[in-house]
Amino acid sequence: DVEPKQLTSQQIRQLEMLSNLVVSQLELRLAAQASRLLVSVVESSNDAIVTNTFDGNITSWNPAAERMFGYSADEVLGKPISMMIPSDRAQEEEVFVDHLKRGERMEHFESIRLHKDGSPRDVSFTVSPVIDAAGEVVGASKIVRDITAIKQSQTQLRNITNALNNTAMVAI
Repeated sequence: DVEPKQLTSQQIRQLEMLSNLVVSQLELRLAAQASRLLVSVVESSNDAIVTNTFDGNITSWNPAAERMFGYSADEVLGKPISMMIPSDRAQEEEVFVDHLKRGERMEHFESIRLHKDGSPRDVSFTVSPVIDAAGEVVGASKIVRDITAIKQSQTQLRNITNALNNTAMVAI
């Protein structure tokens, strides 16, 4: 039988340091995996996902935002979000900021935003606060869905309904 060897205090400290290093490496790998997963979700989303600072500068822009608004990420990163807001709706961004600074989300807020070619897009937003590592609200995260086709269909349905009602009134 071999007797277990007594470890010196220096050897114990070295083993503790080694185990701390192994744990740190595992935590880093798990964090990297989680980060890759989140990036994949954002990149593959069919909804535009855009973030901006409270002073309005765009800080992230996913591929769906490129398709929806016509701007590449290179064209908009660091630029003001106001470039896509019609002038008659400029106050909406202030409303978002007021809610976000209180840590509040805004769900299914419908509005209009501008495509790069100047054409309007009916959109539905969910706006959430971006919170930094210190727990401070530092900006806005917006998930944007283009509802232009839905709005057009609703208008067509209303027009058809009105035409049918008018035809029914004439027939009576």
